[in-house]
Amino acid sequence: MKKQFLVGAITASTLLVGVIAGAPSAQAATIACSSFTGFRLDASTRGIVPNAGCAVGSQGQDSIANVNADTFFDISTWGLLAKSDENSGKNFFTPPEDGTAGTFDFSALGIDFSKQNVLVTFKAANEFNFVGYLATAAAGSWTSPFTDFNNNGRARVRDVSHMSIFTSAKPDPTPVPTPALLPGLIGMGAAALRKRRGAAEESAEA
Repeated sequence: MKKQFLVGAITASTLLVGVIAGAPSAQAATIACSSFTGFRLDASTRGIVPNAGCAVGSQGQDSIANVNADTFFDISTWGLLAKSDENSGKNFFTPPEDGTAGTFDFSALGIDFSKQNVLVTFKAANEFNFVGYLATAAAGSWTSPFTDFNNNGRARVRDVSHMSIFTSAKPDPTPVPTPALLPGLIGMGAAALRKRRGAAEESAEA
């Protein structure tokens, strides 16, 4: 069973070091973001804003299949938008890989946060499960959410090998009539039709 030590990412003032076993299959382990420090989303007009959520995947690889199998944030329709590493040529994160801290800015992707859910995943060495964050802005700073202990028993932060950006469309806010309301709507339509026919007949008789 995989185990990973996480020092995670958000805007808390204290550091939390925890031991988290591999999450149950087909389910990401949700973690309260207030417990984490490091990964910050920076909206230029609003300053630092808190993240909406963070979770640990059940696998080491943050593939589309693994992300959707874990139903991150109760969503199973994530699609990969971009991966930031030396091979992809899309370095929205600085450094793009093999670092423990840096900045990110993927505003060039033109994501509409009002219409899209955005998931940012961090991948490290194979002994760590990947970590995902539900993003609320396209720019900010980050620190590695992965840490373990060296031979002297001291905690050390591990490099992030790459980061990936996934998106999923938010539901249409337009209300859909429920089945219970359909008979009433049909009746209203029929009544309106009869009224129009009656008016037409009266006009013809005149």
